[in-house]
This record gives sequence, C-alpha cells and structure tokens, in this order.
Amino acid sequence: MGKAYEKVYEVTYGETDGRKDCRITSMMNFFSDCCLSQEEKNSMNYADNSSETTWVFFDYEIIVNRYPRYREKVKVKTYVESIRKFYSNRVFEAYDMDGALVARADVLAFLINKKTRRPARISDEEYEIHGLSKESSKLLRKKLKFEKFDKEDLEMKFHIRYLDIDLNMHVSNIKYVEWILETVPVDIVLNYKMKKIKIKFEKEITYGHNVIIKSKIIKGEDEVKVLHKVENEEGESITLAETYWY
Repeated sequence: MGKAYEKVYEVTYGETDGRKDCRITSMMNFFSDCCLSQEEKNSMNYADNSSETTWVFFDYEIIVNRYPRYREKVKVKTYVESIRKFYSNRVFEAYDMDGALVARADVLAFLINKKTRRPARISDEEYEIHGLSKESSKLLRKKLKFEKFDKEDLEMKFHIRYLDIDLNMHVSNIKYVEWILETVPVDIVLNYKMKKIKIKFEKEITYGHNVIIKSKIIKGEDEVKVLHKVENEEGESITLAETYWY
C-alpha cells in the first residue's frame, strides 16, 4: 500500500436523495476531490491547466456497506496501491466517525497527455510521492468483466450539456453514472438499495452530442442486477456498467 491521504466530508442537502441517504454520485465526488487534494498536496496538480497530463479513471468498482445520512460526516481515505507503466491502481475507503467502513472503491486509471489524448509514462517522482518503487510495486488488479446482452428492457437518450463538462474539458465520469441510474425503474430504486456498481469507460464523448443508455433488468429472489450500456450516436459502445440492488 502506498502513502494514504485522508479528508473529512459532510453530507449536505444537495448530496442526498429522497431518503436522506448520500447519493452514490456524491460519494464519487468525495473520492475525486480526495484524489485531487492528495495530488495537490504533493505538488502534482493535474487539474492545473499548466500540466500537460491528467489521470483518467477507466475501470471502477464501488461496494457500499451503508449509505451515510444527511449531515453525517465521512472520512475518505485514498492511496495508490500499485503503478505500472501508464497505469495505476487507486483505492478509496469511506469511514463513518465511528471508524466503520461504509464504502470502498477500487479504480484503475491511466495517465494521458491532454493534447494528444494518448497515454503518458508515469514519472519517477510519482512513484516517490506515493511511497512506491518500480521494483516493489505490486501488479495491477485484473480489469473488470461485464455480462453482455442483446435485447434491452429500457432505453433513454441524453444530450451532453456544457454543465456535464469537467475541468479537464471532457464529460465527467460521474455524469455517466447519473445517466445510468436514471434508467433504473423507480420501483427498484425505492424498494432496494444499490450495494455495488461496476463501470468500464471505453471512449470519450464530447459536448453537444447525444448518448443512448440501454439497460437490461435481471431479477433474482432478493436482489436485482441491471446491465447497462452507453452508446454514442453511431451506435458504438462507450461505457459498460452493472449495478447490483439488494
């Protein structure tokens, strides 16, 4: 495990759903901010326009033990577990104020050049900052696998707004999750809680275009699994996801 960084967040009004639970997208915002705060503390400000590179999260799994409630505080801990060439394996852990783990995310990311959008080699300084060495850094975890489906149960179309663009001038990963969750029927949202989400970001989408979200519902005895696929206007798959509801 590399050097850890911690930051405390309060679940505010705008970060809760109708049940006064913290939204999963709010939790993801906490994770992203904690990551950037760690990099900025170490003078590796990838959000700065002067930087030629930025990290892109592309393979994401979040497991939720419990959703924090309105006005509850959570401590987010993050660290880089391993680095290989252009890639890193970053972990996020969210704890309540009693020290119980409420959520954990395991993320694969790669470093890209902002102009060329091509992978950029990770510097020796990055290893040092995160307390890792090229010799001792463990192997990255395997990429997530996703179940395929041919016929969807639900389909929705979304237009990319300027408000969907983040400080790196591309659509925020969290927006994809918002679109995906919007396709889940309300009866599932109200009668279950999402305990796990897996996401694979394959291609970027830019401002002014449209995306189509296709979802297939698989109901079990006490749980529901929903398969999701995000396509661009040409019908190309740009994001895959699976959500698990209990």
